[in-house]
Amino acid sequence: MIFSDTWTNALLLIHLASCLFMTGVIWYVQIVVYPQLRNVPEDFFAGYYSTHTLRTGFIVGPPMLVELVSGSALLLIYSTRSASGISPFLIAFLPLLLIWLSTLFLQIPLHAKLEKQRDACVIEKLIKGNWIRTILWSFRSLWLMYLLFPILKPF
Repeated sequence: MIFSDTWTNALLLIHLASCLFMTGVIWYVQIVVYPQLRNVPEDFFAGYYSTHTLRTGFIVGPPMLVELVSGSALLLIYSTRSASGISPFLIAFLPLLLIWLSTLFLQIPLHAKLEKQRDACVIEKLIKGNWIRTILWSFRSLWLMYLLFPILKPF
């Protein structure tokens, strides 16, 4: 696979940057933010949680959308198969699809429950379930860095 078109290279770098950003955010959320929910007292939980979700949405929403749009575009651009018979950007896109499915069907419903009331069991499910996204984003970052090494090498 040769990356020669300047526009495509820019798209590749935007995609990588959004993925790396989200990988950093998800590790912070997994190790610090979600476990800290265990320590928020019941009296303060509603106010804390509504502020947390609002501010987090502003941080993760745009890069997640950039990652999805740029990943979709790259999948279309590089839909040709490699020697192994599978597009390397399909390998990058499938975990992204799983991240979105996990977000929509696991994390968002758990967050909706926590918006109503503090529930220790729901917090634990949120922490455990978030490992799916943490592992998938980590894999994607490594895979994309491997794929993009040819254009990153000059740096």
